[in-house]
Amino acid sequence: MYDPLLEHIIDLAEAETPVEVEVTLIVGGMLVTGRVVSEETYMAHHALTRAYLELDDESGDESDAETSDEGDDEDEEDDDFDDEAAYLHLRDAHAPGGKLGFFRVALSDVSGFSLVG
Repeated sequence: MYDPLLEHIIDLAEAETPVEVEVTLIVGGMLVTGRVVSEETYMAHHALTRAYLELDDESGDESDAETSDEGDDEDEEDDDFDDEAAYLHLRDAHAPGGKLGFFRVALSDVSGFSLVG
C-alpha cells in the first residue's frame, strides 16, 4: 500500500534525529501495534540481522564496482514509491496474540493503519 503519510512516518524514523511514531497496522487481516523505527535500529537488534548487514555491505562494495560501468538502462521505478522505504520496522510490536518484539513488514502488505495516541 502506498500512502504518503505512512511513508512520511518512516522518513521521520529514518531522520538524523529520529522520531518514533506509534501506529496500528492491518497486516493480513491482523492488527499489529508498535513504534516505527529506522531500518538501522531494526537491523541492530539481533545478531543475525547485524551479520546480514555486514555481509550485505561487503557484497555491496563489489557490486558497486560492477554497476559503475553500466549505463542508465535500468528500468524506471514508480516515482511515488521509495525503494528504501519498502519495509516498515516496528519495535515493541504486539498483536492480539501477544508480543512480537521487533517486527518488519513490507509496505505492500499493509492494508491500513491508524496513529496511536
